[in-house]
Amino acid sequence: MELDEINKLLVQIARGDSQNITKFIEKGLETSIHGTVLECHYLKIDPNGRPRLSELIKEICSHVIDYAIPRSTICKAFSEKERTGSTAEITKLATQARGLFTDLSKTGEGGELLLFLLAEQYLRLPQAFAKMYLKTDENVHFHGADGAYLGVDNNTLCLYWGESKFHKDHSSALADCFKSVKPFLKLDSGSESDLRLINFLDLNNPEFEKALKPYFEYTSEQYDKLRPCAICLIGFDFVGYREENICLTNEIVKEKLINHFNDYWKATLTKHIEDHELKFYKIYMFYLPLKSVDDYRDEFLKALG
Repeated sequence: MELDEINKLLVQIARGDSQNITKFIEKGLETSIHGTVLECHYLKIDPNGRPRLSELIKEICSHVIDYAIPRSTICKAFSEKERTGSTAEITKLATQARGLFTDLSKTGEGGELLLFLLAEQYLRLPQAFAKMYLKTDENVHFHGADGAYLGVDNNTLCLYWGESKFHKDHSSALADCFKSVKPFLKLDSGSESDLRLINFLDLNNPEFEKALKPYFEYTSEQYDKLRPCAICLIGFDFVGYREENICLTNEIVKEKLINHFNDYWKATLTKHIEDHELKFYKIYMFYLPLKSVDDYRDEFLKALG
């Protein structure tokens, strides 16, 4: 199967509508630094000057089945619904999916779920396999990358390793993110166990999966066309949402975001890319400044039930 055909199939199976997520977040700026493409988004502001955090959380929680359950299992449940008219099997999947998330107060899974939506809905990069489904203990986080996504670019099959970090401090979140994703981009020995997870590739299309697997076998000719890449989401506290003597608007927050990027964040991001020796690697970086990352986690746990 040629890469142009693979590309068409990957775009077709990417799930969701980007307009669902962009109802609640807005792109404030886009730039490129040493090959890393950065999009900085902010929470949209309602007419009362309130960031739409709770609405964003409700939206991402409505996609827990897509994120946590394999495609083939989801399709079986829908086939059963068509056969019987009952949604019982789909309801079971919703319960199972929610049960895979931890209830830890410092959970990072709310960021991982948002990263999934940005990959599949926004960038049209389908998830290669449901890593959450492989957890053996719902009370711990899955070690390793926060997901794996597939795309085609410049006549190569791109394997995007996902990484989400939500810290109070912008620089700390960046450092932790690059430290985690660097072994996957450089094919260090620490990434081998995650690469073996490609054996769980699930696109609900056995013929397509069979055509893709040689790209991940280092002895095959197709392996030369595989490029390790990354898609990252950074959340951190941002003073731009603080209460002022004026009612916040989208325009005000966007202006503050652009100013902070030019004054502070740009230099910090550039330094971390250089310090981690990741110049010219293919990385999609999403920023989501928040009023409070702790509030994000609390809202996520509450919405997830």
